[in-house]
Amino acid sequence: MTDEPARPAGDAITAQAFVVRERGEWVVVLDVFYWDEVIRHRIQTYPTRRQAEVAAHWIERSARRDLSAGPTGF
Repeated sequence: MTDEPARPAGDAITAQAFVVRERGEWVVVLDVFYWDEVIRHRIQTYPTRRQAEVAAHWIERSARRDLSAGPTGF
């Protein structure tokens, strides 16, 4: 048995990172979209909104770079 959550079948379609405020800190969250579900990852907290936004931008770019071709072939 592994500690890793089950992954959906197939490749991810896209990924989106965003920033939310939680208990006085800024949290970067990454949503990974599959055909049949969305998996949410809580990445890390940051003391300022600007730091979190910069991190979210880089995390989203990195996640999208690792995706296979989009569903429409772009």
